[in-house]
Amino acid sequence: MNTVRILTLKLGKRLHHYQHKYASYLYSSRPTTHLPQEGAGRKAAQLPPVIFFGPAEMDAIAHEAQTHSPLACRTTVEAAERTCDGEGSIFGQPVYIGTETKWQLDHATGRTWPKIPAPRVQLIYSTDTSDIKAPWELARFQFLGALARAWAYLRHEKFPRKARELIESFQTQNPIGIGIHWTIPMEAAIRAANWIMAAPFFANAPGWDDSFMHQLRLSLYDHGRFIRTHLERHGRGINNNHYTADRAGLFIIGLFLADIDECRRWSTFALDELDKELDRQIAPDGMHYENSFGYHRLSFEMYFFTHRLALQNGFDRVRRWEPALKKMADFTQAITMPNGRAPNFGDNDDGVWFGGTPRPADDHRYLIMLSAAAFGESDPAYLRSAREEIPEDVFWYCGLANVDHGKSPTARMMLNNPPGQPRSATTTSESHRVRSFGLLADGPSQHAPDCGAPNHILGNRTQYSRCEPIPSSRIFEASGIIVMRSGDGYVMVSANPVGTGGIGGHKHNDLLSYIFAVGDFEIVVDPGTYAYTAQPALRNCLRSTGAHNTVTIDGAEQNRFFRRQLFWVREDAHPRVVRWESDAACDRLAVQHDGYRRLPGEVIHLREFVFDKYTNTLVVRDELAGRGVHEIMSVTNLGEGTIHVADQHCVELAQKGDSRRAGFYFASGPSWQSRIEPCWHSKYYRRKSTAFRLVRRCRTQLPIRWVTAIGVFADGAVNWHLLEHAAAGEPTKASNARESFPDVPVCANQGT
Repeated sequence: MNTVRILTLKLGKRLHHYQHKYASYLYSSRPTTHLPQEGAGRKAAQLPPVIFFGPAEMDAIAHEAQTHSPLACRTTVEAAERTCDGEGSIFGQPVYIGTETKWQLDHATGRTWPKIPAPRVQLIYSTDTSDIKAPWELARFQFLGALARAWAYLRHEKFPRKARELIESFQTQNPIGIGIHWTIPMEAAIRAANWIMAAPFFANAPGWDDSFMHQLRLSLYDHGRFIRTHLERHGRGINNNHYTADRAGLFIIGLFLADIDECRRWSTFALDELDKELDRQIAPDGMHYENSFGYHRLSFEMYFFTHRLALQNGFDRVRRWEPALKKMADFTQAITMPNGRAPNFGDNDDGVWFGGTPRPADDHRYLIMLSAAAFGESDPAYLRSAREEIPEDVFWYCGLANVDHGKSPTARMMLNNPPGQPRSATTTSESHRVRSFGLLADGPSQHAPDCGAPNHILGNRTQYSRCEPIPSSRIFEASGIIVMRSGDGYVMVSANPVGTGGIGGHKHNDLLSYIFAVGDFEIVVDPGTYAYTAQPALRNCLRSTGAHNTVTIDGAEQNRFFRRQLFWVREDAHPRVVRWESDAACDRLAVQHDGYRRLPGEVIHLREFVFDKYTNTLVVRDELAGRGVHEIMSVTNLGEGTIHVADQHCVELAQKGDSRRAGFYFASGPSWQSRIEPCWHSKYYRRKSTAFRLVRRCRTQLPIRWVTAIGVFADGAVNWHLLEHAAAGEPTKASNARESFPDVPVCANQGT
């Protein structure tokens, strides 16, 4: 009897859930034919100044952006021109969308989703490799950023007219509640945010008349109702970037429709929730808790832009976000490699909040400059691994008041030293705007001033040399990320626990895995993500332990996967930093995890890293503590280059088009079977390439130890003798020589 009662209660709760969900759908899927009375008479010219700048500032900002960011401006205009010609970009791949855009089409596979009520749409098909994220990506409208800025720079009417054409095309083909674009509130939020971001640019532009603006407001009101009634909450109070996007989208819609009482309540409600989620989702050291550098970037954008808009519109309580946002920017700076790119870590779908300057998805450096301009506390040494010209985003999102006269010494310094061109007199005339952009055709210098030539900050006469050392080695204890640096050397190690409240939605099994690079030579790399639901088997493969630069025992995962759950792992492994020491000559790190303790013999994996900063030599010592005989597999994913196997102990990787060589020396240990195996590497979402990895296998009795030494050599030949001594724990001659001169700065790395 009790069992029957429990089942009845559960069935009743589930039925109530679906009744509520269907009722919400019915409410939100009715198209709005008229706005509530208080907002019905709004005109385009009366838009509130919610999008970073006022109407009178656009020409001045456009001029400053062209003067100080000519290369970025040219890239933006070229992207806008392609959009006008019917060319689009989905996950960095060009696609032809034509004059009649098909918003339900996956251009890669030809799959077209039906226009049926959203609750009945089947998003995933196991019979092909179609990816629902492809049409979603196009419908985020992030190409509007390039069209809007191109209009500000050139004032050619084709840009606003194309923007209107695409928005009307979407509205016609996708009425609210019908089709794939009304299944996920996050997608509606990003789309609405990009429509609103473009509106101040196009106010009173050709084609953006009162009639169109009224229809735009109606559609945005529908977007707001849909988001408000379908918020992506998760159980146990554990939310992710979807929920953040829902709130950020609802906030900006509420600002745009601020003359409507209901919409103003949306903004207040959204800020309240974002305020709570900031404390939950951002670790004390600044990393977002979803175990991913890509989603860290997306979450930083959503919070940063919401913070800017909230302050502009009188929500001063968001000032308490500033310490967390500064830490997020600091974390971004710390994990940026010497080549200026962020390494792959965890999942990555290349997602951003606002569209604008086209840039590689792994280039996160603009976030550093945005933070510098907004908060003014970024170290000028950031610029060594930041940019040679200030990103145009800084002007559009932070405004001239902050950049020219505000708190940021870094931004002012770059403004006073534009790349290749002296700063010219300010003017906002039409002729000067076009003439200024004409400078781009001459190809201004892409290089920074020579090292040693100081840049002057006119406001306080402070000098800065681009030869200042880049940030030092760092440990982010709460997030389990450790970065070791020399002048041009970089090692990143993962001791990152399962995040998202123990769900690990975007977590990869990469504990004790590492990335190693010297300058632009990426030696040991992460395999990446490639896809989510489009290819489940490949997704699980690329997030598995065996795909990463770590050790697999008996074919087991560090954290077990759930069957048919692509965004969830069991929290089996608990990483711990055992030791961390860092000085000018060397970094020493020891980390362990207990993910294999559940196996017979209760295996513990301990890994020690020793990074010699003078020779850019990395020594990795592995120890497996436990009992019994086990199958061991150790993987090293190799970067691009030519691989040469000298013998069973020595493997060489030669960088393409360069004399540099990386040597991998494997000291004696268990009887390994070593192979160079082909594999997939995916640097960006939905793009993969054939690569190679070094796989070493053995079956042996525990406990065991083994050592790997990796060095980089600039003279075209690997010094195996040096690596052999390093693996044995003996100091190299280069280290001894440099230790005699403690006054030599770390950034002046001489190699070997």
